[in-house]
Amino acid sequence: MTAVLVEVVAPFLAAALVFLTGKRAPRTIATIGVAGTAVAFLASWAVAGAALLGDLQPRAQAYVGIPAGAVSFDVAFRLDGLTALVGLLVTSVALAVQVYSIAYMRGDPRYRSYVAFVLLFTSAMLLVVTAVALVVLLVGW
Repeated sequence: MTAVLVEVVAPFLAAALVFLTGKRAPRTIATIGVAGTAVAFLASWAVAGAALLGDLQPRAQAYVGIPAGAVSFDVAFRLDGLTALVGLLVTSVALAVQVYSIAYMRGDPRYRSYVAFVLLFTSAMLLVVTAVALVVLLVGW
């Protein structure tokens, strides 16, 4: 279940790091972008590998319970074969986009924000795929 958490959080942390780097060399920004997506890709392979080997028991893991007045909801992630497959698809496409855009976006003054937004989009898509609660799904949406 930790791999699902890493899969969702790694692109988000990489996006925050890209935003915090300032206007540095595009090579540093590209490295952070590809590394954040690659970590999520490897985590999704770990989840998909467990699903393919039959070691994956479908479940939902709650990490934080958030009270919202009379109603409370959990920040929880679903783990089953379908989320493993879709997570692998999302991270594969995101990694291909990050690697391809290094050469395509060369010299663009907005490359830093582009990389950060692709990372945020990747994290949001993974949040939508793995969310258990409707509120968490809407945050990803």
